[in-house]
Amino acid sequence: MSNLTANKSAKLEASWLVWYDSLNNKYFAKNGLSGFVEYDSSSGVSGIINSIITAKMSSRGGKIYLRPATLHLEAPILIDKPDVIIEGSGWDDTQLYSNDYGDSMIKITADRCQLRHLSLNGVKSIQTSGSFSDVSGSVYITSNNVYLDDIYIYNCTGSYTVYISGSADLEIRNCTIGHFGGTAPNFGHGLYIESGSSNCRVTNSSFIYNSGSNFDDAGAIVVNGLDHSITNCHFYANNYHVIVAPKGVTRKLLIANNEFRYSMKEAIIKTSSQIFSDSVISSNCFYFSGRKTADSYDSIYLTGAATKSMAITGNVFDGRSDTSLTHTTRYAIQDCNTLSGSVFSSNAIHGMVQATGYSITLDGNQTGSNAILGD
Repeated sequence: MSNLTANKSAKLEASWLVWYDSLNNKYFAKNGLSGFVEYDSSSGVSGIINSIITAKMSSRGGKIYLRPATLHLEAPILIDKPDVIIEGSGWDDTQLYSNDYGDSMIKITADRCQLRHLSLNGVKSIQTSGSFSDVSGSVYITSNNVYLDDIYIYNCTGSYTVYISGSADLEIRNCTIGHFGGTAPNFGHGLYIESGSSNCRVTNSSFIYNSGSNFDDAGAIVVNGLDHSITNCHFYANNYHVIVAPKGVTRKLLIANNEFRYSMKEAIIKTSSQIFSDSVISSNCFYFSGRKTADSYDSIYLTGAATKSMAITGNVFDGRSDTSLTHTTRYAIQDCNTLSGSVFSSNAIHGMVQATGYSITLDGNQTGSNAILGD
């Protein structure tokens, strides 16, 4: 289906059509069933969308289609009814801009809701109101069965860009969190999955230039909880790519078929005393971890206690810079004597600073069949 056909279909299916009229400098909303314009506003689009959700959507939900435009938010969009879909026409065509009101851009507190085909610009250069730097996510989710598809979120400030709190069965697909070229990165964590969450799936997505310059210990993804997966994703120039179990038990995490490039520090790190177990890190490519300080960081760094029953297999670790092909990454994996009952095997390791390639406690761990390759 072409984009034109898809957009036409989205309009026809929509319960409501929302657009910006540049001649009158106003936002309008039309009832998709009656054809009547029922809402208008000159201050922003948030109030219109919130009024539709609150007053017009039953327990069966409905779709709000945002026509191509730059739409300014004067307050958070609050999705508190189930089965609500907010859909745009694509990243370039439907852009939500955050005005200076000191809160999240979108809050989702109801089940089975979806965001599709739009971009969110946090416009951090104008955010001075209230406690914006401490808000719990430009997109804040506390409900279940939420679906984010083809969403581009960038230029955000605050502790988190997307914050997931206690949610289950959530999927993030075909999204980009960060900014191409690094001119408008997100300051703070990119995606934060809080403890108590389960079965959150992140796939076919990109995480680029998260953590900026203000949050030296931030990560593109921070994950706590059970049964999560991170697959087929691209990570580039984040401070850390993935931080595991900083606040809660993390079990049955799958990290597979991803490309991790140019982390400022470690690509994957776990430093807390929380349990991290029964998980798989497989078939990933790690390139040039630790670009902030050469020879000082590892691709995977595991410390703290209670890291066990892990399978780290079939990965490619390349510790060399793309340009000079000099050694920059210290070890493919450093476990600091905390790993137990685990397998590290069938990995290909190129050009680490340490000739052994990896540093893992032998007690209770299997470390066979790894290829330690030269330059």
